[in-house]
Amino acid sequence: MRMLAVILAATTTAAVAQDRSPLVLLAFGSSDSCAWCDLLDARVFASDEWRKWSATNIVYKAVDLPRGSGALSRGEREENEALADRYGIEGIPTFVLVTPDGKTELGRVKVPDPSCGLGRDLTASDFIAAMRKTISTAPPAPTHPPPTHTFRFVPVVAFLGLAAALLTDKSRLPLVLRGLKKTLERNTEKTPYAPPPAWKRALAFLLILLAFAVAVL
Repeated sequence: MRMLAVILAATTTAAVAQDRSPLVLLAFGSSDSCAWCDLLDARVFASDEWRKWSATNIVYKAVDLPRGSGALSRGEREENEALADRYGIEGIPTFVLVTPDGKTELGRVKVPDPSCGLGRDLTASDFIAAMRKTISTAPPAPTHPPPTHTFRFVPVVAFLGLAAALLTDKSRLPLVLRGLKKTLERNTEKTPYAPPPAWKRALAFLLILLAFAVAVL
């Protein structure tokens, strides 16, 4: 008896190599204690119809959650259980459609589900139809950060630049930029450093607070 969680090697290889599908289907099942998993394995995953459809539409990844202790290594078991906890799996078999990085769930299919035609008499066509519906109704996968995140550095740099300009001693700035030691020494006593007036320091402080707020929020 094959496990529901077995990945069809040819299917996965073809989908990944050709980069035809951006979506991953996580199949949570059990290799030793799930009658519905056995039914799906026999009627769906062993069929040519499923092989052809999945090869060009999804990347199928199995997550085996056996009741016994001999099917998986300890590391594999812990990894699969952590994945099930992450997606809040409460019953098997459950199929979760996610983005390639696994961070965003786009939809899920649970069996049995008579409302989707996934009962005792289900066929490969029924299961594929349920998957197509899930894919078609899934929200678009995020590809780029929002513009507010991308360009947030612009006002931050502007606020900090204005604050720096207010706090800079303009009388010594040309000397620093030129880097002329003799000129600096000659003008040290003539142009002593004078702290900016209170209003400039207060305004600079407010600009720094604004930059911090924009960066954090």
